Amino acid sequence: MVYLDIGLLGPFTVSVDGVSIVPSAAKQRRLLALLAVGGGREMSMAAIAEELWEGCPRPARRPLCRRM
Repeated sequence: MVYLDIGLLGPFTVSVDGVSIVPSAAKQRRLLALLAVGGGREMSMAAIAEELWEGCPRPARRPLCRRM
């Protein structure tokens, strides 16, 4: 079994089986934090896009934002 630890209070930390894997890209860190705060609840792409890009991202990033 793999152990995943996400720290949200203080510095943002992510580790898998004790190995740090915090991504350097801000959007990836923000997405991981958003999903962790969600507590395992399902989240729509529209809700994720609203949080990450305040709606839909600029045209070059739209493939990342699947329309519902």
